[in-house]
Amino acid sequence: MWKVLVVLLVVTACARPARAAEWERLVTGRQGFTCVGVAPGGAIYAGTSSGKVAASDDGGVTWQTARCADGESRINAFGFDAAGSAYAATGAGVYYLAPGKNWKRVFKPAGTGCFFVVAATDGVYAAVGTGIFVSRDARSWRKEPGVPPARALAFSARASTLFALTSTGMYRKKIPGGRWEKARAIVVFPEDDGVSGETGELSARPLGAIAADEGGAVFAASGGRLLKSDDRGDTWRPFAGTSAGAAEGFTAVWGEGDRALVSAPAGGVYRSTGSGWEDFSDGLAGAKVAGFAGNAERVFCAGDSGVFWADKRRLDGGTEAVSGTRLSRYLEGQPDIRVLQRAAVEYADATAEKISVWRRKAAKKAWLPHVNIGVAREVGDLWHWESGSTTKESDDCLRKGKAAVGWNAGLTWELGDLVWSSDQTGIDARSKMNTELRGQILDEVTRLYFERVKLAMEMEELSLEDGKKRAEKGLRIAELTASLDGLTDGYFSLLLGANRLPAPQKDLAKGGHF
Repeated sequence: MWKVLVVLLVVTACARPARAAEWERLVTGRQGFTCVGVAPGGAIYAGTSSGKVAASDDGGVTWQTARCADGESRINAFGFDAAGSAYAATGAGVYYLAPGKNWKRVFKPAGTGCFFVVAATDGVYAAVGTGIFVSRDARSWRKEPGVPPARALAFSARASTLFALTSTGMYRKKIPGGRWEKARAIVVFPEDDGVSGETGELSARPLGAIAADEGGAVFAASGGRLLKSDDRGDTWRPFAGTSAGAAEGFTAVWGEGDRALVSAPAGGVYRSTGSGWEDFSDGLAGAKVAGFAGNAERVFCAGDSGVFWADKRRLDGGTEAVSGTRLSRYLEGQPDIRVLQRAAVEYADATAEKISVWRRKAAKKAWLPHVNIGVAREVGDLWHWESGSTTKESDDCLRKGKAAVGWNAGLTWELGDLVWSSDQTGIDARSKMNTELRGQILDEVTRLYFERVKLAMEMEELSLEDGKKRAEKGLRIAELTASLDGLTDGYFSLLLGANRLPAPQKDLAKGGHF
């Protein structure tokens, strides 16, 4: 009896669907990632502690590396302007990736590095050890008056406000044309804290972080709490209570509406639940997260052991909506194989509809008559003329009479073709050849497509330091991409989004290797 129970327990455990991890690793790196950013065009940038940048323009499938900061200085943050140009805040200053160029230093603060960089509508702002500097042209920089040095910046386009989290509190500036002012905010605490409507300052101690979403909300870590403001920082409310690890502050914050993620210095990522926080670290393999970034569907984080992503639906507890095998989740960002197959068959003019059209036209052929038209010309009789004179020019000559021209026309029908057309035999032969060609094309597209997916998944398991292996697999992926483009007249890259990406992403291949 006990053997039966054991078997039932084993079967039940095997039948239970495996819980998918919250986070999926995009790329590993032994040097450690310090920040991550997503450009307006969708490209992903990840910085390291050694001054190098890894970038991917296909959702993290393939990565290119480039040297950014001199002297192997740590990369602290990325900023992107509306045109998609990238800025990097590093320990050696601010670097700029212009279209068609490599990373170039555009600002070197005296005696200090750059902690944060953000692009607002009126310029690029950099937080350095001596204050906040702004540039309108990425070449000349001037110090902003009225604000102390900051460690974190955030720009809310919806609120047209730039926020700075400093060691003495929160500062804000209306963009454009505004002046910096200190936010002596009203912090509204819940009733269970026994305080309501307390006026005070937002402190960045012990550790501070700040973020803004597209809806105009601002999230700030202050004094071990995560606070949220929906009115340009006039009023702040605690977001989901005190977070785990609050005594040490936060290393990174990400927020969007009613969603929020925080990371603690000791490790671990926590997700807001509305009333509290819960651990959201499954899949991070103990990585200490140093930065977050997001796009429309995913959240990315940079940690000391790699770059990871999570589906935003998981932040709402939608585990069933994103469950499935690793392969199925990986294929979510790839073009649909059926669309590619159809494009390849149409480009080769090997569709089944082509034969069907021929058959319909052959069946209608019997209703069309054969038209016969003939033309005949009849020459008149020859006449001999004899006048008996030897002096006349026309004497004793043959003369031809007038010619007659005739024509005829006829229409005939082959009504037997209504039952069976002789053309059907030829169509059957062409149909067989067309089917064989279509099968070859489908096999080729399918083989190339999934070989590319397999290589991309293998690259995901490699660290960026495995330069030779990554280069070989990356070259093969590029070859497979070109083959799929050849079979689909470039439709594969169009679906992949390569033709719609901003120019800076394609220049990273000129850089060095990890």
